[in-house]
Amino acid sequence: MKKKYWVNGKVTYPQGETSVTNFMFTSTETGEMFSLHTTDHAEADTFTYGDCVVMEIRKDTDPPQGNNKNQTEQH
Repeated sequence: MKKKYWVNGKVTYPQGETSVTNFMFTSTETGEMFSLHTTDHAEADTFTYGDCVVMEIRKDTDPPQGNNKNQTEQH
């Protein structure tokens, strides 16, 4: 599944010895919104406010091993 989103928010702020960049995305089709953050400067510089991005969502065919129930409850 592929969805298109607009970057409608980008804020970078210091956090200790590094910085965190928060992105807000809005769907071009439904108006739904979500946010992501990164501490990787290269990722943060990849796109900026106003860019259109494509998000691909697919099933993980090699999921991490462990108790998935606990992982789900923690998130």
